[in-house]
Amino acid sequence: MDFAKEIDESIIISKLNAFLCTESGQNEIMEDIKEKNLNRIVAAA
Repeated sequence: MDFAKEIDESIIISKLNAFLCTESGQNEIMEDIKEKNLNRIVAAA
């Protein structure tokens, strides 16, 4: 997570969430997309 943020200044958000498959995790992603006006995301497990 920290490395991803360092490799490219175009990375806006880099965070750890172990529960992205839950409704609250998905809502968090949607809020980030709306808040930061994101046009693409990467989620890794």
